Amino acid sequence: MKILICALNGYPSPNDIYSSGFIHQRVLGYQKAGHECVVFSVKHENNGYEYDGVKVYQRTMAGLADIYKLVKPDILFTHFVNRHYVNWLEENSITIPQVIWIHGFEALSWKRRLFSFSFSKEFIKFILANTKKRWIWRKSWKNRKDVWKNASFIFVSQWMKKIAEADLGFRFSRSSIIPNPINHEHFKFTEYDESRRLKAVMIRSFDSRKYATDIAIDAIKILSRSPVFDQFQFSIYGKGKLFDKQTEKIKGFPNVSLHNHFVDQKNIPEIHQQHGILLCPTRQDAQGVTMCEGMSSGLITIASNNTAIPEYMPDGCGYRGNTPGEVAEILEHIASHPEEALLFAKQGSDFILNKCHYDRIIEKELEVAKGLSD
Repeated sequence: MKILICALNGYPSPNDIYSSGFIHQRVLGYQKAGHECVVFSVKHENNGYEYDGVKVYQRTMAGLADIYKLVKPDILFTHFVNRHYVNWLEENSITIPQVIWIHGFEALSWKRRLFSFSFSKEFIKFILANTKKRWIWRKSWKNRKDVWKNASFIFVSQWMKKIAEADLGFRFSRSSIIPNPINHEHFKFTEYDESRRLKAVMIRSFDSRKYATDIAIDAIKILSRSPVFDQFQFSIYGKGKLFDKQTEKIKGFPNVSLHNHFVDQKNIPEIHQQHGILLCPTRQDAQGVTMCEGMSSGLITIASNNTAIPEYMPDGCGYRGNTPGEVAEILEHIASHPEEALLFAKQGSDFILNKCHYDRIIEKELEVAKGLSD
């Protein structure tokens, strides 16, 4: 099967290794399974290169038509659908099979991001663009059934599917729930000794309130008033416009270390193995891949009790709390209940292994494609 992967939000390159790495990991799996893969990636300049054995064409959206004619694919795999892609489908009456991933960006109403609201031109622009995007989706779905008749949609969680259908105003008749894969060879479960049980780490972007870094920081501040605080060590990794302001309130604690930089994906397992607890709160997640990676590694994981998180961290597989006070109480509980915490860590790792195993996820995604091609 010849697959054209449309990565409309970017793709890794030698100069940008972080861009949509989760798509690249899938493509490697498809190639390993014997399929021919070519990637179309949206950039402002024209470029062609090979990355990790994958052929990539960088073009503006206008260049998709030429790449489609060049590759002559059997099927399209598309991530981050935008209005330009929908227009291309309609204008060219593209009717070959396509598998489309809905990550949230494509479908959720701006109202789901009110936690980032501000009286700014940027947020107003976001509201207008979001409203137009959803209107184009609805119009195309109603009027151009020919371009969607051979499409199947993949959601990474039940929550994502439910909210997307509510915000778009229609039901996806052909769809599957398939998680983002977790590489268990990379994030291996490791037994750890008592010396790192109360070493907590957070690895997060500080560019958006979505990642709830403020909740974790405030929880540390609250915990500082507890007699168990000195038993903990905290390592905070991340970069973004909110880093300095948020970490100011904890930077004076001797058991807190701040690392104002991004962490390369290949270095995260080593950091996991140096710690026992993962702080991973969120205000909105369709899955919570960072959380799942920590659970896979066997960390005692603290996340939030909202959106899709309970689907990936059921009771007994970690701890969930929504407020700084709740997170601080969980940390105190972990300190005084070591056996339970370690049991939850093991059960969480087993759960993610079963639900998100890399090989099984690749197999499921290819089964969806095969069902369209038969």
